[in-house]
Parts: sequence; structure tokens; C-alpha cells
Amino acid sequence: MKELNLGLRFLLELALLFALGYWGFQAQPPAIGWILGLGAPLTAAVIWGIWIAPKSQRRLADPLRQFVEIALFAAAVLALIAAQQVTAAVILFALVTLNQVLLLVWDQRAH
Repeated sequence: MKELNLGLRFLLELALLFALGYWGFQAQPPAIGWILGLGAPLTAAVIWGIWIAPKSQRRLADPLRQFVEIALFAAAVLALIAAQQVTAAVILFALVTLNQVLLLVWDQRAH
């Protein structure tokens, strides 16, 4: 079961990038949409890679790392709401919440 939670975490990370990209590509005019559609997920991936990724040399310590993680997921949820994908936003919020709780309960925050 614990391995499934880590798998869910990975899928949620991908969903975070997708949500930010989807939001960005909805922006008008299309040139801005392309910039946001590519830039928002790229920015999130760089932040994740530098401060959250398990093998990062600059990985933040908890609770700051968890705060940055939650802020990125919150941005993804808000991006889906802004893109009028409220159902997807609610599902993402629920899965992230479940995953974060299980990460804490099962002491998986080091991953």
C-alpha cells in the first residue's frame, strides 16, 4: 500500500505540471498562452527539481519543503479553477490531500 502512495505522489507531480500547462495554454492572446503554457510547468519543474526532489543537493528541510510542495499543488488547483475545470480541481485537491496525509502517517516524507 505504501508503494501505491509513492506512485500516486509521482502521478500527482505530473498532474501538477499538466494543470499549469493547461491553464497557460488557455490564456489569450495565443502568444501569451504559449509563453504561460510552457513557462508555468517549466517553472514548477525547476522549483521542484531544486528544492523538493529527493536527490537534490539543495533540498529544503521540512516543514519548509512541505510548504513549497503544497504551494505548488495549490497553484495547480487554482490554475484548474481559473481554466474552468472545477471538477478536475476538486479531484486534484482531494488526491493531494490524501497523499500528503498518508506521506505523514507512513513517514514517507523523505521520498
